[in-house]
Amino acid sequence: MAFNFSGKPEKDAEDEVPVPSYVPTPATPTPPPVTVIAKGVRIEGDFGGDGDMRIDGEVSGKLTVGGTLTVGPDAKINAEVKAGSLVVSGSVQGNVTANARIDLKSTANVKGDLRAQTLAVEPGAAIHGSVNVGAAPSSTSTPHEPKASKDLKDAKV
Repeated sequence: MAFNFSGKPEKDAEDEVPVPSYVPTPATPTPPPVTVIAKGVRIEGDFGGDGDMRIDGEVSGKLTVGGTLTVGPDAKINAEVKAGSLVVSGSVQGNVTANARIDLKSTANVKGDLRAQTLAVEPGAAIHGSVNVGAAPSSTSTPHEPKASKDLKDAKV
C-alpha cells in the first residue's frame, strides 16, 4: 500500500475490483413475417401484400406480392400474379409477372404467359404459354421488345 501526501492510503491497482460496464448487444434483425395460405384454405378476389407469401391452398382472382411468392406443390392458383420473385411447385393458371426471378420446380404446371428478368426451370416443369425473359417488367412502361423472347407454347422440360 502506498501513502500520498495527505496521509491516506492509496489503493493499488490490484486492490480494485473491476466493474463490468454494460455494453448493449445489437438487436438481431427480425426477418419479415411470411403470410401463409394453408392447404385447405380457398381465397377468391384481389389481394396481396408487401412482404413474402406462401400459398399451399387455392387462390383465384388477382394476386400482388411485393416480396417472394412461393406456390407449394399442392397449391392451385387461378389468378393474374405479380410478385417481386416467384417460386412455383404447384399449379398456376394465369399470366405471371416477376420483377426479378421465376423458379419453376419439377412439379410446377403453369398455364399462362411468364415475364421476368430471369427464369429457372427444373426438368419436369410444364409451361403452357409464352415466356419473356430479360426485360424489366413494369406496369407503367410502354410496351417494348424484350431482350430475349422465347415462345414456348405447351413446353415440357
